[in-house]
Amino acid sequence: MKFPEFETAVIELASEGTPLTTANVVAHLKMRPATAEAWLDKMAKDGRLDVDVDEEDAVLVYRVKGLTVKGPGAKKEGTAAKLVRDLEAWEPPARALGLGRGASGGRALATGQKKSVLLGALIGLVPGLGLFYAAPFSVAIVASLAVVVVVGALKILALVPLLGGFIWFLGVGALVVVSALLGAMYAHLYNQHGRRTNLGKNAERKRLR
Repeated sequence: MKFPEFETAVIELASEGTPLTTANVVAHLKMRPATAEAWLDKMAKDGRLDVDVDEEDAVLVYRVKGLTVKGPGAKKEGTAAKLVRDLEAWEPPARALGLGRGASGGRALATGQKKSVLLGALIGLVPGLGLFYAAPFSVAIVASLAVVVVVGALKILALVPLLGGFIWFLGVGALVVVSALLGAMYAHLYNQHGRRTNLGKNAERKRLR
């Protein structure tokens, strides 16, 4: 089997709802594991596949960009979940940006495409909303909702005589500092992997490799 035939076979396999792991590709396409892994990485480098980590089985799982899965193995998801997944998966084509495979397993960004860690920290001074700069969209959305809840609770505590003002100042200050630190950390992760990356998944990739 040549690489162009492999690409077509992998996309067809994914369309049937089969998770694209190296083991599944080897079993279905009857090829050497080393070749399957190398060619899957090449498809990811070319921007045809996204790479994720199955935390339960601790294996790399590939996903075909833009593919609508209709097979029996496809999972149903709500409109909101699909929107978040599509937002996280969106990245400009790798070849258009001159990207390659980084040492950490992500895509190495060209200098002009990197996120500024300092800017990530500054924008992160707006708790929750500041994470939209470099964090996964799902993380930023959840963080923004959490900030609304926490600020509401702080407003209630601010009504407490004597200590209310101190609690308000301390709580808001802590939110701002934590959000700024997270903004800087997510910008750094973005530069490492060439895409928006969860903190937990970054640690899992390091452990696997």
